[in-house]
Amino acid sequence: MKGHGVPGPVDLQSAWRGLPIETRDRIGAIALEFALYTIVDCQGVTENDFEVLGRTKAVAVQAAAEEQSNVAMDDLFNAAEAALPAVFGRLGGGAELGRT
Repeated sequence: MKGHGVPGPVDLQSAWRGLPIETRDRIGAIALEFALYTIVDCQGVTENDFEVLGRTKAVAVQAAAEEQSNVAMDDLFNAAEAALPAVFGRLGGGAELGRT
């Protein structure tokens, strides 16, 4: 896709398959962590949570999930950018696949 703008799914899958397995595992684990904490954060606190955990603890769990989601998102972006510079670009430059 070089020279055609934003990489598409085929470009991303190809770049992903080219990574060492350890890198894919690390990025995959971070992505799962991000998904879990984001789900907990976005589902919010329900009446059932208040009943089971108590209002203070339920709100604290959601706040902790939001914080962990933000940390995981930063970790995910940093790991993906470092592993796939042709897709995300390098510091001070653009992505090779996105250049026209």
